[in-house]
Amino acid sequence: VHSPQADVVYERHEVPVEGRDVAQIAMWRLTMTVSPTDAGSALHVHVFYGGDALGDMAEGILTKELNKSRPALLKEIKHRVGVS
Repeated sequence: VHSPQADVVYERHEVPVEGRDVAQIAMWRLTMTVSPTDAGSALHVHVFYGGDALGDMAEGILTKELNKSRPALLKEIKHRVGVS
């Protein structure tokens, strides 16, 4: 799903495979929204997992990895747009 100038949504869709019930596969959705700010723009990313197999463990791991990668991502963005 794509809304020009605003949103991009990626949803995982399983392909039927013999012996596997696709209806039991949990939904994964990644939503990205760009919004204007005084400094330019802000990217908001939301990850949704509809299953319960990973629970709080997955959220904790994802949060840790996002926080760890944030400085490198900001540095790369600033480099690409020429901001010091």
